[in-house]
Amino acid sequence: MIDLRHVRHLLAVASHSTVQAAAAVHLTQLALTKSIARFEEELDAKLFDRRGRRLVLTEPTRTESPSSGTNAGWTRLSRTHALAELGPTPAEGAAELGSGAAPCRAMPQLVTDRMACHRVVARAFCAAGVERGRLDREGDTVTMRLIFFAVAAVLVPAHAGAVDGVIEINEASALAGGVTPGDTAGFPVTISTAGSYRLTSNLDQPAPTTDVIVVEASDVRIDLNGFSILGENSCTVVLGSVNDNSVPTSVGCTTTGGGSGVKASPSVQRVSVVNGFVHGLGGTCVIAVEGVVRDLVVSDCGGSGINNSNGIIRDSRASRVSGSGVFASIVESVWIRDTGLSGVQGSNITRALVNGAAGDCFSVSSYANVHSVGASLCGGSGIRFASSTPGLVRDVTVRTTGEHSIESSVSILAVSGSNLSDPGTGQSYLSGSIQQIGTNICGPIVCP
Repeated sequence: MIDLRHVRHLLAVASHSTVQAAAAVHLTQLALTKSIARFEEELDAKLFDRRGRRLVLTEPTRTESPSSGTNAGWTRLSRTHALAELGPTPAEGAAELGSGAAPCRAMPQLVTDRMACHRVVARAFCAAGVERGRLDREGDTVTMRLIFFAVAAVLVPAHAGAVDGVIEINEASALAGGVTPGDTAGFPVTISTAGSYRLTSNLDQPAPTTDVIVVEASDVRIDLNGFSILGENSCTVVLGSVNDNSVPTSVGCTTTGGGSGVKASPSVQRVSVVNGFVHGLGGTCVIAVEGVVRDLVVSDCGGSGINNSNGIIRDSRASRVSGSGVFASIVESVWIRDTGLSGVQGSNITRALVNGAAGDCFSVSSYANVHSVGASLCGGSGIRFASSTPGLVRDVTVRTTGEHSIESSVSILAVSGSNLSDPGTGQSYLSGSIQQIGTNICGPIVCP
């Protein structure tokens, strides 16, 4: 007899992180892991791969088809147990389980009433029985592919569902395909329709060169919902020395220029990504367009951290990326650390901190308005202004840079209320077309 508590625990882990799954079933993580292990022993099948602290469905668990005839680990459930779970009573269920098409008339109602699963699962179950001409029987048992029929798809939808107009995406729906028209099975998940989307599980990048979510429509909002998009890329910061301080000279990753966690096509507009984690991708962590990117933590990506052309990035963090940390027109409340190029690229930048970049801490373009930022341990300049239009920098702190503290190479840059120290050897606190307003501190004295 299968203990349904194990089934519930399996479903929770299949659709959530281990921490969230444990909370959902009111167990500690250790107790939940032990329950899964006992279930695997009972089925004589490996259901999950262990990746550090994460549990990830094995490929056979994800993809085993009803009629493939492989994987001897699939269990045999007692007929009494199976019918008790699928029908009102064993006797009522037994009356319905005839051969041929009879089960297909009864099973969808039985399953959806008792198991709250999608009708597509019930139809798959029945189609398998019809294909074989009967439900396999052996004495008292009914052979079923437990995970495909009664577990992995029962409460983990095979297709994306919609709640309050928001389309839900999880690992199972990604592998099944059909999230939007034209989305094929597996990765990337292709979003071809405007609207709101929300993750209901972590998504795993299958290969470093594969994008996880590709957006091919304008006016799309993706809520990661506290979940993660995860790859296996790893990045290492190479350090050099500036004024006896360790400063990044590059960030080397096992894969560069590969797939992104979210990638908006260049032709679309107004794509937003919020509220989650992106780690270990082969390419740029997140590529949005003209939207709002907020509450993201990204790291260990083989491209830039977050690229949101003509958009807004706020309340986010990027670290250990081989390219720039973040790039957007408006950047607010971000923390950037250890990037292979610039820390922040943008025009209007407020309340931002860059602590370690191989290039400039801040690379600022047209109509610059930079205030309340901190820059330190960068191989280039603290703030480099390259624009044909005037700009303003105020209330900033710059410390330990390989080049100038603040530099303007083209137009006039006004600097006010700033504290500058420790520029590179032979470099200046203020360089180029700088106009000081009020008092600025250069090292131990007021800037001349």
